[in-house]
Amino acid sequence: MALHTALTFLVVAAGLLFLPPYGGLMTLALSAENGGFMARRLLPVAVLLPLLLGWLRLKGQDAGWFGTEMGVVILVCVFIVVFGGLIWGTAIAINRTDGDRRRADDALRKSEMLFRQLFEALPDAILLVEADGRILQANSQVHKIFGFKPEELLGQPVEILIPEQHRTAHVQQRAAFSAAPERRPMGKEHVLLARRKDGVEFPAEIGLSPVASGGAALTLCVARDITERKQAELKVERLLHQNTLLLESIGEGI
Repeated sequence: MALHTALTFLVVAAGLLFLPPYGGLMTLALSAENGGFMARRLLPVAVLLPLLLGWLRLKGQDAGWFGTEMGVVILVCVFIVVFGGLIWGTAIAINRTDGDRRRADDALRKSEMLFRQLFEALPDAILLVEADGRILQANSQVHKIFGFKPEELLGQPVEILIPEQHRTAHVQQRAAFSAAPERRPMGKEHVLLARRKDGVEFPAEIGLSPVASGGAALTLCVARDITERKQAELKVERLLHQNTLLLESIGEGI
């Protein structure tokens, strides 16, 4: 076979292999895992080196530098040295990659542990809600405020914490927030009527913060029971009203 014909067949065969880059044999070669890294490092050498060394051995034998037996010995020795060194270097690179990955995993676990500790240490009920309104995470304070255990709320719509008569309106409000998410700190303008597991309704102050995690749009909800504060405000308003009536009932100028 002519040389250019052989090269053409090699190019066509390589093109057929790479035609579906993420399917067939190329799935492993293009993988980001250690197996893909090793395949990309060893396969080119395993394909090209025998061709090159075989051609050099034939040329050296034709030139009379060595005989057939010595050519085989040299070829085998070169294979052993080259592939041994390549495997050794690949093992070192894989160990280094695994070490980096383990350190990254350790740092991620420490970060998740710290986040969980902070998540549980806050005195308010904390909910992490997905874009469709499903509760993704909840801290232990939700049991104290809403009566639900955290695991009972996972996967449930956030409207389970709102009285039934207000749920339809809340769905619309949630959709509006998802369309234009912005941080809404706690304040008097963010007070709504909440519902405990036993059906008791109470006033709650709500804070909202949009969170991006892995390309997913999440909302961090902070809820606080303000029943005692509302009762205190009503007492103050009642006292002020009584004092006003008292002052107005006095005939003298005050």
